[in-house]
Amino acid sequence: MRPEQRENNRYAAGETNPVGIVEHRLFSLMPSPPASVLDVGCGVGGVSLELKQMGYDVYGVDFSSIAVEKAVSKGLDAICHDVDGLGLPSEDNVWDIVWMGDILEHVFDPLYLLEEARRVLKLEGRVMISVPNDLTLRKRLEVGLFGRSPQSGVYRKLRQCKHHTVISRELLLFFLQESGFCSFHIEADVKFPFVRKQFWLSNPVTTQLFGKALIVVGVKSKTSNGDM
Repeated sequence: MRPEQRENNRYAAGETNPVGIVEHRLFSLMPSPPASVLDVGCGVGGVSLELKQMGYDVYGVDFSSIAVEKAVSKGLDAICHDVDGLGLPSEDNVWDIVWMGDILEHVFDPLYLLEEARRVLKLEGRVMISVPNDLTLRKRLEVGLFGRSPQSGVYRKLRQCKHHTVISRELLLFFLQESGFCSFHIEADVKFPFVRKQFWLSNPVTTQLFGKALIVVGVKSKTSNGDM
């Protein structure tokens, strides 16, 4: 089955792209509206709709035609487009924000897509990213002690894995630097063993070992000044 047909089937069956704790954390790190947002992989428009209600000018793109139809039916602006093969459907230096929520792990060339995000952003524009952390301490122990693939669980649950890249904090940092984002901030939602409370932390060791999801704010800047 072709990837776009598989996605169409998911959205036809009722996939909703819920907005959760990770998305709300990214919302809190965005510049205040008004600002233009390109929502890459918008799905049926869960994030786009919230951003629109917050006062942002939002335009969505997704490669599922059914998802786009549902997003448009909610009053959102969205088009069907394959960003993996064709890049971002935009001229240079247009957007204040490019939103990539759980997208980079799904494309075949995440570095190219980040380069595209930088291309279409205005100077000082921001890319907002969330990705799963595939090399937590727990997953490392499963690999080292039991020889279990980081993708084993999802194959057993869904009989497929749409993640083409095993992402760590180190690899994400390389992607950002290689694609030209000189100023950036990385943090993760961390829940320590036996501790019920969840934290948002930016310490490199802590986020890599215990962060379930990694989030990034990358800024298109002329100068290289490392972490924001």
